[in-house]
Amino acid sequence: MVRFKKILVPVDFSAGSREALDYALYLAGCCQGEVVVLHAWELPDFTSFGRVALAVRDESGHGLEEVMPREAERAMKEFMEPYRNRGAAARVRVEQGNPPKTIVRIAENEGFDLIVMGTEGLAHVPGFLIGSVTEKVVRSAPCPVLAVPVMNR
Repeated sequence: MVRFKKILVPVDFSAGSREALDYALYLAGCCQGEVVVLHAWELPDFTSFGRVALAVRDESGHGLEEVMPREAERAMKEFMEPYRNRGAAARVRVEQGNPPKTIVRIAENEGFDLIVMGTEGLAHVPGFLIGSVTEKVVRSAPCPVLAVPVMNR
């Protein structure tokens, strides 16, 4: 029987990510597996805006390089809040880097048995079966990928 001892769940905080995490937690419960919830993010590419984008600051005067990591951590904490009271055992990670490449690298380097992710994220494009991040991960992943659709639209 196939056992999924290490399950990686990449999230972008969308409804699709929540569906994927629900599936992963269920599978982990059946197999006594470990779930790692990962949010991979990267700084926006502002090359076409030149120096103006580098001057973007928050109300405290901090630049994107300082704000983005804090915001990613805050969003992850908020995303995971509903799972605290359900007794769900999951580790969380927030990593800077190109999302598909970061997901595949972590899955490969850390020996994950399964990746569970939503089929559509925040950048959903109507008419596409799965999102671009999911598609790139499916093509390069070192393990099976379970692509979970959003069921309650």
